[in-house]
Amino acid sequence: MVSGVAAHIVYSAIFCAGLIYLLGRPAEPRRVGRGLLLVTTPILLHGIWDSLGAIAGASALKLVGLSVAVVVVALVIVVRVYESTVPREREFMRDVMTPEVARHVISAAELGAMVGNRKARKAYRRTGRNRRECSRARYVLNAAHDLADALAAARGADTDRVRFARAEIGRIRAGVPTQW
Repeated sequence: MVSGVAAHIVYSAIFCAGLIYLLGRPAEPRRVGRGLLLVTTPILLHGIWDSLGAIAGASALKLVGLSVAVVVVALVIVVRVYESTVPREREFMRDVMTPEVARHVISAAELGAMVGNRKARKAYRRTGRNRRECSRARYVLNAAHDLADALAAARGADTDRVRFARAEIGRIRAGVPTQW
């Protein structure tokens, strides 16, 4: 049961990434070959998984080996897809949020943490002198991501939602409690 649930999540992630490459999107051109490969790969892996007993025959060692191989292949594919898509997403985030650094809404260090990897975010959060400052840094990053979402949804326009998100960053940075 556990391996089935995990496998279906992995297969769905691979399939959906392939679907996005197959259809394309405004910020990324269609890549039909990559899309078809990623759409068919989880189908093939699932078919192999379902046929493991028949492929392995009476050998328990073959069954275990093939089971591990299918899991490893699926995880390698997920990691490769992640590694190929995340840098582009980080570039988009940098493009969206760079004007906010110029407006002094977020700092260059906060932008670096937003577009960096897990290690960069962790290093930024630990720049605080005490636990409260570290916690506040995490909340500022969350609010900055909300601002990025608002800016992307508004296509860069200065809407009420964008102004609210900017104000939230300032409020959190100042340590002012939320007013209900």
